[in-house]
Amino acid sequence: MKNLFKNIFLAASLSLVLSACGDDTGSNADDNGSGKDSESANYALSFKVDNAQYYGVGKFTDNQKKLIENFDEGPSTGTVAYFDGAVYTLMVSEDFSSTTLSRYELDKKGRMPEKATATYKITSGPSLMFIFVDKDKMYVEEPYGDKLTALNPKTLKKLGEVKFTPDKGAQLAAPSSAVIRDGKIYVSLAQMIDIEQGVGSPYGSVAIVDIATDKVEKVIKEDKTAYLGIYDDMNNTMAFVDENGDIYFYAMAMFGMLGEDYKEGYVRIKKGETEFDKDYVLRLNECAYKGKRVEFGGLMTGGAYAGDGKYVALFGTFEDPSNMNNYEWQPILIDLKKKKITNLDLGPTLSWLAPSIHLDTDGTVIFGHNDGKKSAIYRYDVKANKLKKEMDVSSGDAFFIVPTKD
Repeated sequence: MKNLFKNIFLAASLSLVLSACGDDTGSNADDNGSGKDSESANYALSFKVDNAQYYGVGKFTDNQKKLIENFDEGPSTGTVAYFDGAVYTLMVSEDFSSTTLSRYELDKKGRMPEKATATYKITSGPSLMFIFVDKDKMYVEEPYGDKLTALNPKTLKKLGEVKFTPDKGAQLAAPSSAVIRDGKIYVSLAQMIDIEQGVGSPYGSVAIVDIATDKVEKVIKEDKTAYLGIYDDMNNTMAFVDENGDIYFYAMAMFGMLGEDYKEGYVRIKKGETEFDKDYVLRLNECAYKGKRVEFGGLMTGGAYAGDGKYVALFGTFEDPSNMNNYEWQPILIDLKKKKITNLDLGPTLSWLAPSIHLDTDGTVIFGHNDGKKSAIYRYDVKANKLKKEMDVSSGDAFFIVPTKD
């Protein structure tokens, strides 16, 4: 039981990807593929196929198998992002002992080079999240090193680091969901009380770091949720700043496995404030869903904030640990203002496809979906409430779908 809990919680806190692998559903289509040589490429894409991840730059196509012929092959556990004319990957070694951050500078036609233009190796263990400050600075989160490492985004040379101290009685203060506002980075600290047994803190904590000095100004705590932030879906979307300047953090509360004392939900830090809003908490369990409130155990695995209080995510429960690889997670639209959850017009999918959910440059949301029979990429127009299939995925699953536009 000891190792079972350790594997469950470490796997889940690594964005549900340690146990995830795609199926090759095998179909043929006309050759409309585009890879690194595509002159019209506009997305950084990655696909999980069996125990590997294929990543590159391309456009939506009717021939996904042809598309990934030109992609690089990497570990199944890793992150793909875009910033300022370059694609970034953060790939975890097979033994999870280290992680390599790579930068691929795109050429004038948006093509990705064969080799990385810069790399940085992380030796503290698996790392899956990073956040860009500006063209001169970025942070890589090292959860098993209790720190943020500051790098130059172009050269990936180390600029400094921010160390965090676990609370008394905790073994780990893993930097998790983070946002930047007013020259500060607000980063949730997933305090792990017992790593072996998979027990996190029954409260939430956020460190506020001055970006100019890399100094921790203070750590604030709240008791409305548990294990705030969590090492989330690699998109850094369990925390976001809305159009009013308010910061929202979501807590999965140890995946709903430790009972009702561990409560999920959103908490808020209002614009201009550096303390939690004591009067605010929004639990998905209390939102209207199909005409009634959700029973205890419902939670989301991350997604994309689309503005005006609307958030697209996957909704389900981890009460059964095997659910990580079951087709039981419903694509939903959360209305944070009306406290309402609405299903998208798609059936349930896999929880670990949450990293595929991204906001496109036109304000629509793109994401990968697999219902156990077919895999595809969809686009959801939140304002019009319209869903459109962009392409079939004939091999594996779409894992990252990132617009390559500044």
